[in-house]
Amino acid sequence: MKYVIIGGGPAGIFAAEAIRRRDRSPSIVIVTDEGKIARSPVMLTYWIGGEAPREGLWFRDPTWAEMNRVDLRLNRRAVALKTSSQKLILDNGEEMPYDPASHRHRVFSHLPAHSGAGLKGVHCLRQVSDAEAILTAISTLQQVIIIGGGFIGLKIATQLKERGSRH
Repeated sequence: MKYVIIGGGPAGIFAAEAIRRRDRSPSIVIVTDEGKIARSPVMLTYWIGGEAPREGLWFRDPTWAEMNRVDLRLNRRAVALKTSSQKLILDNGEEMPYDPASHRHRVFSHLPAHSGAGLKGVHCLRQVSDAEAILTAISTLQQVIIIGGGFIGLKIATQLKERGSRH
């Protein structure tokens, strides 16, 4: 069995660990567009607020993948899924085969499309690069609009308010 997991955040890590708990033999590949895995989106808010160091963003040891026999494809984005041939296509053209049985169990995490996603000054908060962009912009922020009232949205609103931004 060959599993391909898209995303190196909590859902991807926990999925790989669940597979390993059941069976040590399957091949597991994690594809992520970030340079490291096991980053906590919640911790990004604490880092922006100055309450946690950058090193605190990751919740697994760097040796985790090797210890769990997980093949990491860092800095790669999944761009297409060919279910007819059981292949995931990456942004560099690489085709990654997976077993049809593993396709029955999918977890997708994505951001909904919105009309201002690519505009200057519009930031999502899912990755380290998103947090870095927000940190760069903080000194010039005059007004902040938060879309989303979950824990991360509320926490970033609090952090930015404490830094003096209106929201």
